[in-house]
Amino acid sequence: MLRWLLIVISFAILLASPLVVSAQDEQVGDREQEFVFAANDPIVIESDERVDLVLAIHNETIVNGEVVHVMFVIDGHATINGTVTGEIVAFNSHITLGPNAEVFNILLHDSTLETSPGAVILGSAEHRSGFFLLEWWSSPVFALIIWVLATIFLIVGGVIFTLASGQQFPVIAGAASRHIGKNLVFALLIWIGVPIVAVLIMFTIIGIPLGLVLILFVLPWLWWLGYTLVGARIGSFLLRPLLGGHSSALAVLATVLGILLLQLMTLLPYVGFLAIFLAGAYGSGALVHHLMYGRHERPIDPELVAFGPEFSRAKSGLRVQN
Repeated sequence: MLRWLLIVISFAILLASPLVVSAQDEQVGDREQEFVFAANDPIVIESDERVDLVLAIHNETIVNGEVVHVMFVIDGHATINGTVTGEIVAFNSHITLGPNAEVFNILLHDSTLETSPGAVILGSAEHRSGFFLLEWWSSPVFALIIWVLATIFLIVGGVIFTLASGQQFPVIAGAASRHIGKNLVFALLIWIGVPIVAVLIMFTIIGIPLGLVLILFVLPWLWWLGYTLVGARIGSFLLRPLLGGHSSALAVLATVLGILLLQLMTLLPYVGFLAIFLAGAYGSGALVHHLMYGRHERPIDPELVAFGPEFSRAKSGLRVQN
């Protein structure tokens, strides 16, 4: 989890390079119990300084003091003359351990390590080629297990979503095929606007927790809800001949079928994951638009809702579009 948090912060800094940001305590010059990160400009941790976390991007980093938790280096060079009691994680970088260096674990991804005589590595130094997450997928068995677990998780969540929707399920599911243009606009606002806002908030330092919540929690939840909505719409369309009488069982079956079909798309090479991401992104836009505007344009008629999303409102002049 910490590595993902660091990656998110790295992305935010890259958007505004060159940039140097350092979180300072109230006492000037005292870096104890704080983090330091910089892009394109050097970082120097003096011998009397103690820092919790260091994040360095495309620069020169010199540690003469102590890094307590993690030192994260991306596309740069770090020289350690002091102590790193946590872990050094390097991507496409060169790490140099001076004669007085004392470090624990070192994780090198497409990186090199130079050790001077007298340097001490108390833990392990591990070399990996390529991004560590992608290496896990080199095993077909592991990939299949992950796919099955993810599919079960999404289906269970979809069933809960369907049952919670109750008789409004046909209307909510149908939101994916109504106002397609507006749904796309809302999807773009969510998946472009929210990350930009989150990154801008993170630059205020005190707004970092809020920015991380938006990126790590709000967006994934919106994607999941949108993915479920699109799956429900696909399943409702395919089971339309059976929806002559509304029932919770048929609604659940429609959602399960739609999500399963979307999950099968992930097995397609190259385009599978892109397709399901776009499905979830579009569905989140449709859901947000429906919650903001769509639910006010059509009151629920229990007698007509029983016929599912494919019905016409002849008496009121309202029509649900395919």
